[in-house]
Amino acid sequence: MSDFEKYKSWLKNLEEKYGNYAFSSLDVIFLDGTSFNEHYQKVFDGSDSVKMQRNRYRTPFQLERDKILYSSIFQRLADKTQLFTTEKINLTENRLTHSLKVMQISRSIARGLKLNEDLVETIALGHDVGHAPFAHIGEDALEEWIIEKLNVKKKRQRKLSSEIPILEESIENETIRNKLKIFLTFGNDPDEKFFLHGRQSFRILSLKRNSDYLGFSKPVMYGIWRHSVKNFNTDKTFNFTTKINGKEITISGKDDLTYEAQVVRYADDIAWVVSDLEEGFNNNILKNSQIMNFIKNIRDINSTLELRIKNAFSEIPINGSELLTIFISDIISNNINKLEKAQNSESFEISFSHLINNIFDKLKTFIREKLHNKYFMARGSQLNKSRVKALCDWYYKNPNDFLNEVINKIENPTFPIHLTIKKELNIKEINSKYSSNELYINLIKSNRYYKIATIMDFVSVLTDHEVYKLSETMP
Repeated sequence: MSDFEKYKSWLKNLEEKYGNYAFSSLDVIFLDGTSFNEHYQKVFDGSDSVKMQRNRYRTPFQLERDKILYSSIFQRLADKTQLFTTEKINLTENRLTHSLKVMQISRSIARGLKLNEDLVETIALGHDVGHAPFAHIGEDALEEWIIEKLNVKKKRQRKLSSEIPILEESIENETIRNKLKIFLTFGNDPDEKFFLHGRQSFRILSLKRNSDYLGFSKPVMYGIWRHSVKNFNTDKTFNFTTKINGKEITISGKDDLTYEAQVVRYADDIAWVVSDLEEGFNNNILKNSQIMNFIKNIRDINSTLELRIKNAFSEIPINGSELLTIFISDIISNNINKLEKAQNSESFEISFSHLINNIFDKLKTFIREKLHNKYFMARGSQLNKSRVKALCDWYYKNPNDFLNEVINKIENPTFPIHLTIKKELNIKEINSKYSSNELYINLIKSNRYYKIATIMDFVSVLTDHEVYKLSETMP
C-alpha cells in the first residue's frame, strides 16, 4: 500500500464516526479546483519527506485550521474588542476569545449532530479574522466611509402587487458595484454590504497573500465568507468568481455550502448573545428586573425552561453556561433526526426549535435595545468610529503617505497582508491582468475604486491600539 493509500485509509477510518450526511474530507476541493486525490498524491509522492510528515496525521481541515491558528492575523484578534470599545469596562471580550468560544460551541454541536468537527473548527477560527477594529462600530465606520466616498444612494423602496415593500438598487448603484466588483470581491448577492467582515476574512486569508493563497478549501472559505448571512435561499444561488495570476477561483452555495457551515452560523450567534449578556449584566449595565420582565412576556414557555432561564440570571456573574446548554442542546435535538432522514435528499436549513428560536430572537432584540443601541451611541464609541473614518480619509487624501505606510507594513513578515508590489497596471488591462495578490502603485493614485478597496483592506486588519496610535499621529 502506498503512502497516499495509507493516508486515505487512515482518514476514512477517522471519519467513520460521522454521519453519512457530514462533509467527508475525501470530497474536499481546494480553491484552485484541485481535488483531494490530486492534492494528496503530490504530497505523498515521496519527493518531500518533511511535507509528508506534516500531513500524515492531520486531516485536510486540521491543516487549514493550523494555518489560521498560527497566523499573525489570528493573533491580532486579541487586540480587537468584541463589544465594548472603551477602557472603562473590565475583562472585555475580544475577537480572539470570541472566536475560541465559537469554535468550541461549533464542535459541541457538530459532535452531537455527527458532523465533521475539524471543518466546523476551521470555519469558526477563521470567521472573524477580517473584522474591523472597534467591533461593529468599526465595521459601520468602514461601510459608511465607502458609501460616502462613492456617493452611493440609499436603496429606494417599491411595492409589489401584494403591497410588500422591497428595496431596489438604483442604476447608479449597480454601475458603482460593477466598477468595484473586481477590487472588492463581490459575489452575486445584491444585499451584501460594501464592507462585510466575513467576505473580508475570505479576502485576507486567500486573496491578499502572495504565497499559499490557494491552500484553503472551498467549504472552509464559503463558510467563513457567508457565516453572518442568515439567508438559506440566497445560499442556493450564490456564486463568486475571480482570478489570481490567471488562475480562476470560484465558490458557490450550490457546491460549497455544508451543514457544518450552518452550524458555525448558529455557534457565532450563540457566542455573542451569551457573551453580550454576561458583559452587560456583570458590568451592571443591564438590570435583573429588565430580564425578568422580558422572560414574563415569552409566550408558550414551559415552567421548567422558564425556571432554567430565570436561574441563569439570578446571580452576578450570570450563569452563561446554563444558557449555552439550553441553546446547544436544542440545536442538536431539533436537527439530528432530520439529518438522518435527509441524508440522501436535498440539504435543508438547520434551525432551533420554534420555541427556542422565539426566545433567542427576543433575546437578540433585548440586547440590541437595552445594550447595543445605548452603548453604540455613547460618546466613546462614536469617537472611535470617527477615528476609523478620519484615518481612511487621511489615507484617501494623501495617497503617497498611504503607499509608504502600506509598503513598510507589507514588507514586515508579521503583517497579515502579503502582496507583490507592482509599479503599474495599465487601466485598459485591469479586467484581463488584475490580480488580487498584487499592489499596483499607479492605481492607488489614479483609480479611486482601487484606492478605496486598498484602504479598506489595510484599515480592516489594524488593531484597536494601532488605530489609536495612527489617529493621534495624523497631521
